[in-house]
Order: sequence, then structure tokens, then C-alpha cells
Amino acid sequence: MNLTPEIINYEAQLNKLLAEVRSLNPADNLYSSMNDYVCIRITGYIETSLDSLLITYTDGATTTSALKNVIHIYISGHHSAKYDKIKEMLGAFDEHWADNFVREIDLENKRSKKDLAQTLNTIFSMRNSIAHGGAASVNITPSSLRAYYESAKQIIRIVARVIP
Repeated sequence: MNLTPEIINYEAQLNKLLAEVRSLNPADNLYSSMNDYVCIRITGYIETSLDSLLITYTDGATTTSALKNVIHIYISGHHSAKYDKIKEMLGAFDEHWADNFVREIDLENKRSKKDLAQTLNTIFSMRNSIAHGGAASVNITPSSLRAYYESAKQIIRIVARVIP
């Protein structure tokens, strides 16, 4: 499946935010707050992109309004789209999607020497810490945000590839 316009627009917004964060002085009072904000937006990108891909598939796969509505509610009802949650959601549509997702993630991990599942879970853990008043910003820098964002984009592109 191709990336949706919603995903492309979200990526443009994040690219702009990341450029703004890189231009801030670490001594500036806004520095850590902006890093926290961008971390939250990266997780929002993952959740919104996942929703967008699955809703686009659903809209093309069924013409029954009631069924679409139920599926849209199910899709939009998730929070913290960590690795296992994405795998579970894909498997709810088709077990082959979940299997292909795991296989693609493993291949990308070997190719890039990363652990995308761990990175994904880390991003959401940081977001949850920020949202609940934790000190996640201590570990967040513009360069780490860029790395998290690049991993998030890889994950979304893998999801797009496994959905027909």
C-alpha cells in the first residue's frame, strides 16, 4: 500500500519541527520542552499513520457502512502503538500481515544493525514518561529524535508494505 496523504503531511510537519529543534540552543529554556514535544509528535505520527493505513485498507475492502464504522472504531481505539500492539492489530486483519511484519522488521534489523521493535517501544515509553511528568527529556537530544523518527518512518513503511 502507498503512504497516504495524511502520512506524507505528518512527515512534512515533523521534518519542520526537527529542523526547528536543531536550531535551538541547549541552554535555552525551550530546548528540553521542544524535545519532549517532538518525541510526543513522533509517537503521534506512528499512531496516526497506522490508523491511516488500516482505515484506507478498510475503506477499499468493504462497502458495508456498519462494518466500516466498527472497524474504524477498533482501529482508532488503540493507544501506545508499541511493537506487539502493531503486530496484534495487523494480525486481527490477517495473520499473514503480522507474520510478514515480523519478518520485515527482522530483515531490517539485520540490514541496519538496529532493533526497531525496541526502538519503537522506547519511543512510547519516553512519551508515557513525559505525559506523566517524568524526566524523559534528560535523554532526548535533536540527534536522538532524528534517529527515533527515522526508525518510526522505517516501521511505517514496513506496515505499508505488508498491507495489500
